[in-house]
Amino acid sequence: MLPRPDPAARLIGTASARHGTASSSRRDLWVGLDHGSIMGMELLAAILTWTAIGWLLDRWLSTSPWLLAAGAIIGNTAGLYLIWLRSKQMNDAEEARRERARAGHETDGGPDLRMPATEAHATREEGRGT
Repeated sequence: MLPRPDPAARLIGTASARHGTASSSRRDLWVGLDHGSIMGMELLAAILTWTAIGWLLDRWLSTSPWLLAAGAIIGNTAGLYLIWLRSKQMNDAEEARRERARAGHETDGGPDLRMPATEAHATREEGRGT
């Protein structure tokens, strides 16, 4: 029987080939896992919150189980909407990073931490005391 490939190693290898360094590939992997866990928690929180609201309204208005079901549906819809917003935000950030990389502001796939020339000049002038 052939050994099964490790999915994390494949992700690291793919990212490493894309960026050329192992450290940036690990960073990409952790950033992706971070965003994925945030999306999952947002979905779960929306579903639980709206289901609880539906349950409370059902108990108060004695309409069981209709508002509970409506709350679960609203929570699911709201959670999926939050996931869509988060993925759109991630996509926009990735496109901006690629544009900066094409313009030569970024070499390793990480954020550009250099100050613009005007800020660097102002900081240098403040340091001299003039």
